[in-house]
Amino acid sequence: MRIRNQILNYSLAKSVIDNSGVNAAFFIACENGHMDIVKILLQDFRVDPSANNNYAIRRASYIGRSDVVKLLLQDFRVDPSANDNHAIRNASVRGCSDVVKLLLQDFRVDPSADNNYAIRRASERGHSDVVKLLLQDFRVDPSADNNYAIRSASERGHSDVVKRLLQDFRVDPSADNNYAIRCASERGYSDVVQLLLQDSRVDPSADNNYAIRNSTANAQVEVVKNLLVDPRVDPTVNKNYCIRKASERGHTEVVELLLQDPRVDPTAKKNYCIRKASTKAHTDVVKILLTDPRVDPSADNNYAIRWASKQGHADVVKLLLQDFRVDPNAHDNFAIRRASEEGNADVVKLLLSDPRVDSSLADSPIHLFW
Repeated sequence: MRIRNQILNYSLAKSVIDNSGVNAAFFIACENGHMDIVKILLQDFRVDPSANNNYAIRRASYIGRSDVVKLLLQDFRVDPSANDNHAIRNASVRGCSDVVKLLLQDFRVDPSADNNYAIRRASERGHSDVVKLLLQDFRVDPSADNNYAIRSASERGHSDVVKRLLQDFRVDPSADNNYAIRCASERGYSDVVQLLLQDSRVDPSADNNYAIRNSTANAQVEVVKNLLVDPRVDPTVNKNYCIRKASERGHTEVVELLLQDPRVDPTAKKNYCIRKASTKAHTDVVKILLTDPRVDPSADNNYAIRWASKQGHADVVKLLLQDFRVDPNAHDNFAIRRASEEGNADVVKLLLSDPRVDSSLADSPIHLFW
């Protein structure tokens, strides 16, 4: 009540000089949703509700004051399309569905203004109710700006919006080289990926199987599951990049999924998978890879145990020593020499427990290590 009295007092005092005082008071009342004051001021001949390029309705729409907007629309002086339909554009961006609904009922309002800004930004922000309202207007084109609406909604994981947009025949979910499914896969939005895969126009193998490559690299397990079911997706692309990157980054679940696909070769690029997993201390990945008979842990002159020893990854070394193919003496006993030099006592103990290792090397002078 005190604020309302201040508004009225300010209005009366200022209006002695000019109309800017009452208009300023009117703006404040609209912005704060004080309907009783708005009604009082509208009855004053000095108040112009369209002042400052229809600031009142533009601001009320932006904030979501639907009751104020409804009242302003009843005044013939108010133009809801002012400033290139600023009102509906910003109400859409802000997700003010009640305001959008009111504005759409006014023939002067153009919801397609600024290259369909309203539906593009509402989709981007995930305002499903607003998108639904806008799609009911024949002037709105959801495919504007190279299908920005579905591309941005997919990129941000707004599955409800994506679902609505896919129901409109004008929307092309494969736009921009299947940008929608590529981004949704990379970011792990499995609900969106599932929706997109149901559309025959969408190609999940676009851009050299970008979707599966980046979803595996980022450990998006549910997305990987969805993509592997589609026969168009090739998880062996780029010399089995998917399992190589997943192994290198320690994405255990992804590695397990990929190994279930007969096309995937975990030995690609000289057994890169187990070599990198061992170097990076991804023990669980190493364990899984060792269960595959195709994987050779002794590849590249026993690279895995040599560098796991140097790095001090005792758990990995222990696993590798359990495989008869692994030779801890490789490269002139590199493993124990470098483990000793680096001070990796746990690794040295493990290596010394293997009868193949020459224990005298553990105490050798450093100059013999090369």
